[in-house]
Amino acid sequence: MKENLRRVPARLAPANEFDLANRPNERTKAATSAAVEALKTRLFRERLAVSGDPRWATFLRRAANEAAALAWLTECPLLILPTLLDEKAEAARHQLQLQDSIRRRSQAMICVAA
Repeated sequence: MKENLRRVPARLAPANEFDLANRPNERTKAATSAAVEALKTRLFRERLAVSGDPRWATFLRRAANEAAALAWLTECPLLILPTLLDEKAEAARHQLQLQDSIRRRSQAMICVAA
């Protein structure tokens, strides 16, 4: 054995342990999912009641679904959903107004052309 070698004591790091107590189980996921859907439906109906335009329902439903999908990407979807829905609903309202504007201009052009 060579004399210039030294023994180095092995020091092992503590074993990696996973904290299973903080992981959501299937029951909490299902309960959260039901709560998010109920909140999404309630918020959708509240915002739809403000406007009587039936075309608005399509745009608002799409905005609600997008907001719910984005909220699921966060740790607290129930807290984030109302704000996301407000932002998405505002964008949808803008899109509906833009489409109305385009429709009016198109009808005016068709009337002039005829």
